[in-house]
Amino acid sequence: MGPRNISLAALAFFLLTLGVWFQSWLPCSSVALVPLFVLYFERECRARTLFLLTLSCGAAFYGVLLSWIPRYSLSIYFTSWLLFAPSLAVYFLLLRLVTRHFLHAGARTAAAALLWMLGTMAFGYTPFGSGAMESPFYGLPLTLLQATSITGFPVIAGVTAGLNAALACVLRERTRHTALTLLFFSALLAAFFAWGATRLEEGSKAGTKL
Repeated sequence: MGPRNISLAALAFFLLTLGVWFQSWLPCSSVALVPLFVLYFERECRARTLFLLTLSCGAAFYGVLLSWIPRYSLSIYFTSWLLFAPSLAVYFLLLRLVTRHFLHAGARTAAAALLWMLGTMAFGYTPFGSGAMESPFYGLPLTLLQATSITGFPVIAGVTAGLNAALACVLRERTRHTALTLLFFSALLAAFFAWGATRLEEGSKAGTKL
């Protein structure tokens, strides 16, 4: 498994939970998946290792995130934790299996975004909702979340996952193609952010007139 891989999983856990402890650090969760995507892009990191590391990260993260529930019900806490804990591991294992024959880094990054979006939508049809796929991005700014009124949250979450994957790809190999992939996902989020800022400004002006 190696100390480097374990350190990457631990870093992802730290970034995911930092906002749980400190409200001002909430945005850290928006890039917390970058270390896990670094593991995903490394061919030498076997699927079994990737699954175990992401399972450990997810189990620890959701254990902390749901830690307010035991004061009301231990059974609900453990049930919720058992449902949420494997979500990251299942996602990354499926992503590795689906893209195992993909040679192009851009295609693997696009698949990461699409699978996260589809996963969020699929979880929404389950009795426990899409919280497992949404919670890693609970630190996204309100301005950006305004765009969910036209795209729905799965699209924003998918594009954010794509940005995380693109960042991880650039960290591993700095080529023109990886830079363009990162620019594409950055531009998408910037467009959503600009639209959200416009909507908030319009709402503020309407409130002032009233």
